[in-house]
Amino acid sequence: TDNTPTGVGFNPTGTKMFVVGKQNDLVIEYDLSSAFLPSTATKVHSFIVTVDTDPEDIHFNPTGTKMFIVGSQADQVHQYTLSAPFVLSSASHDHAFSINTQENNARAIWFDNTGKKMFIIGFTGDDVNVYKLSTPFVVSSASHVS
Repeated sequence: TDNTPTGVGFNPTGTKMFVVGKQNDLVIEYDLSSAFLPSTATKVHSFIVTVDTDPEDIHFNPTGTKMFIVGSQADQVHQYTLSAPFVLSSASHDHAFSINTQENNARAIWFDNTGKKMFIIGFTGDDVNVYKLSTPFVVSSASHVS
């Protein structure tokens, strides 16, 4: 579905896999019949990322009700709410958080389990940027730490 995969994510049980593809600006949702085994994947849905023409990575909160996408073009973290956990067709865009002061070519995103720390890896800065979130898994509450 996309010849330039750049990121991957899973639900906690490993029965769903999400692949970010930057050639076609997609996140592709797959069901896995065997946990964490991509060779058992069946494509479920393709989600077009319209907010960044170079999506790079994806992360979900533990319950699958929040999805975060970072890209190398828009210099932002995009937050989505999923009305059905880990179901891309139920996603709606909530917020865009600018990271361009620290990084203008983001490549990866990760949160700690509490959702109170967000990590962005970038190509331009060649570093890891840490953000503190005053409200767990809500990027509008983020502030740069180091």
